Amino acid sequence: MLFISIVYSKMCSLIIIFYFIILSYIVIILYICKKIIYMTKIIHVQLLQGRKSYYFGSIPAIYSVLSSEQIGITQSSLERVGLSKGGVVLNKKSYISCGTLIRSKRKD
Repeated sequence: MLFISIVYSKMCSLIIIFYFIILSYIVIILYICKKIIYMTKIIHVQLLQGRKSYYFGSIPAIYSVLSSEQIGITQSSLERVGLSKGGVVLNKKSYISCGTLIRSKRKD
């Protein structure tokens, strides 16, 4: 009987540890999702001729509105620059940079 109670107590402690680990992962995922919701990547494209500014959510979205001739760089080259890591493109036709749009939390 003593053996069964020892095994049972060890199983209970393992289950508690397992639930603690799962709960930790859930907290981390919720934290990451919260950051994603309130901070959004924005790509700013400023055409130097005509001084027009455009704001996009992704690199493919840029090329759905503007052509590579208008901004002076192809999509594959722009993807290699690493805009999200602080890369900036400045050429004769445009200035392209990536920033973060910070929104306030919703008041419920």
